[in-house]
Amino acid sequence: MIDQGLYQQFLDLLEEESIKQNLIRYQTREELVKKHLDDSLLPFNGNKIQPLTGSILDIGSGGGFPAIPLAITFPNASFTLIESEGKKAEFLKKVALNLHLSNVSVINQRVEDYSRVNRECYDFCTLRAVAATRISLEYAAPALKVGGEVLLYKGPLFDHELKESKNAMSLLGLLFEKNIRYEYIYNNEVFTPILAVFKKEKETPPNYPRRTGMPKKHPL
Repeated sequence: MIDQGLYQQFLDLLEEESIKQNLIRYQTREELVKKHLDDSLLPFNGNKIQPLTGSILDIGSGGGFPAIPLAITFPNASFTLIESEGKKAEFLKKVALNLHLSNVSVINQRVEDYSRVNRECYDFCTLRAVAATRISLEYAAPALKVGGEVLLYKGPLFDHELKESKNAMSLLGLLFEKNIRYEYIYNNEVFTPILAVFKKEKETPPNYPRRTGMPKKHPL
């Protein structure tokens, strides 16, 4: 059974740390819950997507969404959180220690450097508010096992970004599978984000990811 108090402990730590550094945009606790905690977990309600199992790489973990809520929800899965900013990485380590999340490890490194060495190690890659779709796919694909899935939290611009990502998918060995649509209400406004699911069909060529900074400067 999930300890529901762990979610609140995480939010307490995040609010405390937000006084020291800019982790995530929010104004009230309710907004933090609705736009970040609920948004991280809602795609996994119901049977639209399988529960997370095996090894998960969360890229650009920042303030801990979606990785920390997912690690609480799926304690039998193993989560590796990649965060390039040292202060944010230290915060994530503090959260894992204080919440006794033995299924979480934190790496303070650029994902381009990490996935050159750690290739085809993960069953899932998750990304939320990191980069445009085709850039996110280049970050994720090299570390993903053949048969594994990239899970992208996206907003209303996704359809346009998907069209721009056809070349990237072809080069990286990925296939777009489906959108998982969900919604939540905050301040009487209905939000309708999606979780975009991509499957890795074949090995990613060894020249990907390109050197640090290249995916953003020159998207595929």
